[in-house]
Amino acid sequence: MEVLNDMEQPQKTIIDHLTVFVHRKWLFIAPLVLGAVAGLVVSFELPEKYSSTTLIVVEEQQIPEEYVTPTDRTPFSQRLNLISQQILSRTRLDQIIREFRLYDDHKPSIFSRALAFVTGEDIEDRTPDDIISRMREDIQFMVIGETNTKKPQTGGNAFTITYIGTEPQTTMQVTNTLASLFIEENLKVREQYAEGTTEFISSELEKSQEELASIEQKIKDFKQAHMGTLPEQLEANLRTLDRLQLDLQNVTVNLKHSEDRKQVLDDQLRYTPTPNAVSPAVRSTLEVELENARAELSMLLSNFKETYPDVLMLKRRIQEIETRLAAEPAPAPEPVDKKAISRS
Repeated sequence: MEVLNDMEQPQKTIIDHLTVFVHRKWLFIAPLVLGAVAGLVVSFELPEKYSSTTLIVVEEQQIPEEYVTPTDRTPFSQRLNLISQQILSRTRLDQIIREFRLYDDHKPSIFSRALAFVTGEDIEDRTPDDIISRMREDIQFMVIGETNTKKPQTGGNAFTITYIGTEPQTTMQVTNTLASLFIEENLKVREQYAEGTTEFISSELEKSQEELASIEQKIKDFKQAHMGTLPEQLEANLRTLDRLQLDLQNVTVNLKHSEDRKQVLDDQLRYTPTPNAVSPAVRSTLEVELENARAELSMLLSNFKETYPDVLMLKRRIQEIETRLAAEPAPAPEPVDKKAISRS
């Protein structure tokens, strides 16, 4: 029977398996050897990679905003995106590539050509655009706290620039150059914002100056139209009024004295017998007038200076009276009554 025959077949032992492995060993060894050789070739063909990273911290304005308003209020991430686009431009990267002779090994290697032949891929020498694209891939921006290294995102005011190259010294120099370019572009952006702010402030200042000049002219016209009635002129007006009242009082006193002198002189002239004869009464009147004038002068000098007009006028009047008294003859002695003498 078939069932019994199957059950009677002997089972394979470990020795049987080893025998099979020995007879077919190249099926196991050949892939391992080929893999090791391929790995060794790849390790020799692939260039060594070095990365250099620099940290850049962007400090904000230190002066309080209540004293000086910042000229640049652009968010840090937006400004970083703008500057990174300028740094990664074709012109800038081409200058760096030429300066440091980067990617001179851009021709495909034998291994790359063989791999392309196996996969059927068409591979040719890389163009300048391919080299620039490769450099863009080797440059990484990362804001502190972010994980996306290809494009700066939002975050704090510190970020890193990393460049991956094949030469350690050159890689470090390229990273420093990229950092210097960022600082330079950041200063340019700030200068542009500052220039725009300066122009705006200058225009606003000019407008304010024009408005101020217009207001000052209006104030000047108003003061001229209301001269003497302004509140700030009240004190000066009161002082002027006091001085004028005092002058009026002095003039009134002088006028009263002048009227009295005139009345006395009129009375004297009325009783004067001849124009050439001066009676003792007239002389006595002049002396009285002289005393009054001197008394009035003393009163004026107690309130005014010697250059005051009324003082000068009164001095001239006193001089005239003194001149008249000096020119008049002394009063004649009274006649002696001879009859009285004979009686005695």
